[in-house]
Amino acid sequence: MKIFAVSDVHGDSRQMQKLAKRARDEKVDLVVFCGDIIGLVETRNLISPFAELKKPILLVPGNWDSPSAVDALAKIYNLRNPNKEKIEKLTRKWSPYRTWACRILWGYLDIK
Repeated sequence: MKIFAVSDVHGDSRQMQKLAKRARDEKVDLVVFCGDIIGLVETRNLISPFAELKKPILLVPGNWDSPSAVDALAKIYNLRNPNKEKIEKLTRKWSPYRTWACRILWGYLDIK
């Protein structure tokens, strides 16, 4: 099984497109986002280049990604999300840095 791990892109959609192309070229079986996927910039279509690969995707929040933001991404893209309560407990100390990304993502879901 080939696993493609991605972390610390901080909302850079151009970097995500490059990484998705590499994942496609390497014919990966699973994509794991290991945190800090969201940044201070617009994150529209951030996950979609990977979702188009039609491979399983696992989202694990980093200190920039609140559990609520990961929940929103999982709901938008119909992705697997690990145990929310456990991750929320582990990441609680970073919560001041996560509110803006959550507002944007949940706002997107309200529009959809």
